[in-house]
Amino acid sequence: MPVQPTYPGVYIEEIPSGVRTITGVATSITAFIGRARRGPVNKAVTINSFADFERVFGGLWRDSTVGFAVRDFYRNGGSQGIIVRLYHAEIDSDGNPTKTKSTFQFDGIQLEAAYEGKWGADLRVRIDVDVSEDVATRMSLGKTDLFNLTITDAGLGGTTESFLNLSVKDSPRRIDKVLEAESNLLRWNGEWPSQTPDVTKI
Repeated sequence: MPVQPTYPGVYIEEIPSGVRTITGVATSITAFIGRARRGPVNKAVTINSFADFERVFGGLWRDSTVGFAVRDFYRNGGSQGIIVRLYHAEIDSDGNPTKTKSTFQFDGIQLEAAYEGKWGADLRVRIDVDVSEDVATRMSLGKTDLFNLTITDAGLGGTTESFLNLSVKDSPRRIDKVLEAESNLLRWNGEWPSQTPDVTKI
């Protein structure tokens, strides 16, 4: 509101300004975009430590500087990182994208690497039947319906995941559901089969 001068002197009139005070934001949160050895593609994933980065994205990789940047970020007091893994499929001689995920198949069990990239070729899968009869009974299954699955990334990551008392029959431990919810390495390949695979042949 304009000042009404009533006598000679100096008057101050405040004029509204479009300038706003800059609000401070946390400097311990950083986004990283680039190549990683494995992990979700073209999707922002929040991590809280370098151990999270190793678990999901495979850790340090000599073909990309992203892992080294994330490691240094946490060494220098970073608290939260947002990672976006970029992936570009190779093109074959006909101009079509090549297969992007490694696949595994044996006796009706069809699996594929959880994410795109050549890293999936280093996966090793082992199945054993040293299972608990009590667990089978609680799930209304027979002991022969259960098996254990161990997945090892034999490449640079060296990560190992173990899943006990899985089944191919409908149960809380059905293999496709468990891998989708808990594994960073492997998934069921495609739709769940209409015919249940015979685990006794594994």
